[in-house]
Amino acid sequence: MGLDKDDIIKLAKRIGTYEESARMIEPCSVFSRKPRTRSTPSRLDAELGKVIDLLGTVKASLIKLKASELSRVNSLPLWNWRINLTDADTGSLGSCR
Repeated sequence: MGLDKDDIIKLAKRIGTYEESARMIEPCSVFSRKPRTRSTPSRLDAELGKVIDLLGTVKASLIKLKASELSRVNSLPLWNWRINLTDADTGSLGSCR
């Protein structure tokens, strides 16, 4: 991202999204009481494998659309945005580790 938390908060207030985002729970604070601060090459390889698998799933889910078939949308109401943190296969909550 390139911004620290204070800068992000200031920017959100300036563009009018702070109030909505302040009501949301930070995903990483939900999952990890003791976040990992160190890793090993094997653990990093395992996590990279998960990312690669996820990218494969995303790629397989993509559909092609013709631009002429799309409707123009100038904005989306904030209340229509949802972040699903559950694993599609297991139904369990994700992890920010």
